Amino acid sequence: MKKKLQTICFFLFVLGNVLSNAWAAQQYCQTPITATDGVTIVRLSCQMITEGNYQIKIESDVPMDGLGGSFCNINGVGGNKLSDQPGYSLSVDKKTITIDIPSTTPPNLYTPLYILMPGEKNFPWPSDIEWGLCSTGSTDNVLPVMVSASVVGTPTNNSVNLLLSGSDDVTSPVVSFIINDAANNIVNRVVTADGSGNATLSGLNPGTNYNFTIKAKDAAGNISENSVSLTFTTAVRSSDCSGDKGHFATPSLTQIHYSIQYFDGNVVYTISPIDEARTIDFAEVQASSGGNHAMTIAGDGKSATYTMSGLSVGTNVGVLFLYSLDNMSGNEMTSQSTSLSDPNIIYYKVGDCTVSDTEAPTSFTASPGTVTSTSVELLLNATDNSGVVVYTISYGSTPTVVTQNGTSGTQKSIIINGLTPNTAYTFSVEAKDIANNPAANNPIIINVTTKEGLSDPAPTPTIAADKVISIYSDAYSPVAGLNLNPNWGQSTIVSEILVKGNNTLKYENLNYQGTEFSHITPIASGMTHLHIDIWTENETSLQLYPICWNGSANEPEKYVTLSPLNFSVWNDFDIPLTDFTSQGLTMSDVYQFKIVGSGGKTIYIDNLYFYNDFGTSSANVKVNDLIYYSSVVKDIFVVKSKSKIARIEFRNVLGQSVKKMEVNGLEQNINLSELPAGNYIFSLIFSNGNSLSAKLIKW
Repeated sequence: MKKKLQTICFFLFVLGNVLSNAWAAQQYCQTPITATDGVTIVRLSCQMITEGNYQIKIESDVPMDGLGGSFCNINGVGGNKLSDQPGYSLSVDKKTITIDIPSTTPPNLYTPLYILMPGEKNFPWPSDIEWGLCSTGSTDNVLPVMVSASVVGTPTNNSVNLLLSGSDDVTSPVVSFIINDAANNIVNRVVTADGSGNATLSGLNPGTNYNFTIKAKDAAGNISENSVSLTFTTAVRSSDCSGDKGHFATPSLTQIHYSIQYFDGNVVYTISPIDEARTIDFAEVQASSGGNHAMTIAGDGKSATYTMSGLSVGTNVGVLFLYSLDNMSGNEMTSQSTSLSDPNIIYYKVGDCTVSDTEAPTSFTASPGTVTSTSVELLLNATDNSGVVVYTISYGSTPTVVTQNGTSGTQKSIIINGLTPNTAYTFSVEAKDIANNPAANNPIIINVTTKEGLSDPAPTPTIAADKVISIYSDAYSPVAGLNLNPNWGQSTIVSEILVKGNNTLKYENLNYQGTEFSHITPIASGMTHLHIDIWTENETSLQLYPICWNGSANEPEKYVTLSPLNFSVWNDFDIPLTDFTSQGLTMSDVYQFKIVGSGGKTIYIDNLYFYNDFGTSSANVKVNDLIYYSSVVKDIFVVKSKSKIARIEFRNVLGQSVKKMEVNGLEQNINLSELPAGNYIFSLIFSNGNSLSAKLIKW
């Protein structure tokens, strides 16, 4: 009897273990799991779709960027990174990650589940997964119920801790909630609570009243019909009117001192290196309200400023500075973003940091700079304690008023464009600071007469029309499809003017300018040079780009520099096409030109054309100097002359030299059998300095 009881007890012990293990395992079908931060929650589904085929699915209410270094066993072997599996996918809205895994054994992870969402969240992998098939029963259409919402503790100046509760017939606990507060630009913001309902909402504005309307959301995406209201006020934060900052990650390095000042509706941002031996190479202020702006660096490089206008008093602004100091590789940023939730952000409330300024600008000077026929440059300077000087220029009977800000102690150049040639102008210039204090010597009067400007047309070309492909010239018919001002996003102002009856192109405020036309073939047409005439009063250098087509795309852009440019005279340039082909351009299919200037200058253009110089350089060759030359040959080229020939050179249609020979005689037979059939150019240089180029056909 005793032995029988022992047997029964052992059976019950084994059965108990089996049942205990069975009860310990559970199926994960949209089951919430919590990260080690105790806050972040995702829903996990682990299924065996068919024998030997498993699926892991991770669902989140907030976007995920993917998985980190999470590894699993496949076919009982480790070393398999989930994100590298062929069956890995991330949904378009980034809220679902699916991994399909063929394996003979369950693909359990032996590392935590690392999810990027943002930052890397660490989710311990469950040890109690029962791999089965999740139910595909009826869809959950029952709405959850929003139960309660309250503030936990005291709100900070940019965040609040919430305790949220909802109920649902399927999802338990409810961890997703939808918050709205239209007055504070919060629209359908999703908040994920932990299993106990705790959630933190960041990115709030300091000293602000919030009135939340909160609804619950279940795992099926159903949103409660009812809502609860929650009202609270964030803590007040004092504006960071000044301070010291460095890179947000390594704040002890290459620090700057910053200040924010409010003058009469203007916000002035200023930075300077803490190390007085350093100078600023680059500076930019980025603000959550007002945008990103390059700062003006003082002439000595010791400070940089930017004045921002138009901000409403009371606006909460997140500010960061992006800067580079001398002998520093790369740039530094005082924070990662302009979000008020960034722990390194500089906070400013518009209207704070007010400076009462009664000190007027001093040392105000104004004088004329470069004067052209259509523009006058004014050189202005003044010093002010605010760091900013506001210059106002008035001229004309209307009058025209121009206002620009300058940096204290740094000469400011202002160019007045659109003036009439050979005309007297009077400019009245005033200097004030941003608090509207005027300089004592306001206004300074400057009298200037513009120059006469362009009065004569470009020289008329003399090359025969049958040797020319003209883009722009009154002397020739232009190419088809000519567009003198295509919209390439340029700031250049293009017009066509008459100069003594001759059409001339005018480019004002030139940064770059394009010209388009139907495709032409300069090389195949026998062209050897490109001609252009330029007139300018202030441009010192230009770049000329022919844009070539290779049949499917543009060839890489190449240019020649048009220099020197003499002021107030026509500059003519004759550019051998070899100057382009030597850079890799084929010049076989040209359909655009681009001209690039130094910025803001004015030029005039005429007589832009390709031409063929075959024979044109022999104008100084006497008629009886040359007796005979072969124009069509099979192998032997023959040339005879009454003047001594020094040398001869043959080029292909790309302008490349293919054969050279010293002659030093009156005649020469040259074997060209090694050259393939085609068109060539030969050039004769005579001992008396004369020359001749002509076309040769080899068959």
